[in-house]
Amino acid sequence: MFLYFSRRKGLFYSVAGLLMLVGPLFLPSVIYALSLRVFASRIAMPETLTLLCGHVALILPLQYLLIEAANVLMNREILENAVIMGATHLEVIRYVLLPLIRRSLIVAFGIGFLISFDEIVVANMVIDSSFITVPKRLWEAIHRKMDPLPAVVGCILLVLIISVVSFVRLSRKQWEKVS
Repeated sequence: MFLYFSRRKGLFYSVAGLLMLVGPLFLPSVIYALSLRVFASRIAMPETLTLLCGHVALILPLQYLLIEAANVLMNREILENAVIMGATHLEVIRYVLLPLIRRSLIVAFGIGFLISFDEIVVANMVIDSSFITVPKRLWEAIHRKMDPLPAVVGCILLVLIISVVSFVRLSRKQWEKVS
């Protein structure tokens, strides 16, 4: 919805939203993880919810930048024409905006999911119990024993990211040929 209203309402929404969404990128992740841990312990938030909030806040700016890159190329007149023809804001978002940025949403979700496997700082700082995440298990495998598992997982993630990006690029070329 932010992408739609930033296009319709102008500079204020764009600047305010950009500062709120990209703000966590300006802080080092160690400081962010420590402050998240202190805040979550004061309000007695469960570790899994704290971990989820930490991952979302660190990955959301990257996803926003991916989606915004595709949104810049979109013609604003398409959205305005839909409103002129009588569509409500929700109809414009559902039937006009989402189909135009569908591929960008899928790529942003996929890359965010893959990057969350690499976020060890938040996982180490937030979790104290026996609950072990994949990044924490990989980190322990590096320190405790000489295990090739982290290198294998890193290679798999790299291959997955390259294949997702390549698939999207090839599908975009095929879509342009059809259109």
